[in-house]
Amino acid sequence: MNINKKLLTLNEASKYINLSEEEILKIIYEEEKQIITSHGFTGRRFPYLKINDKYYVPKDLLDEWIKDASGKSY
Repeated sequence: MNINKKLLTLNEASKYINLSEEEILKIIYEEEKQIITSHGFTGRRFPYLKINDKYYVPKDLLDEWIKDASGKSY
């Protein structure tokens, strides 16, 4: 995987953060569910684009999401 890519496929993103594609999709679906049921979401949402039923993840936003989720600065 070219870690200098700006836009990762779901598979590349899963390898980059060491989660399965299913785990990432579960995060996305759970966030969407929370938005629908509670009419809002606090915190940073998992960053993704959906194009023609395929998910893509901007690497720079994924790095920011990791920092926010972990509470760590790298």
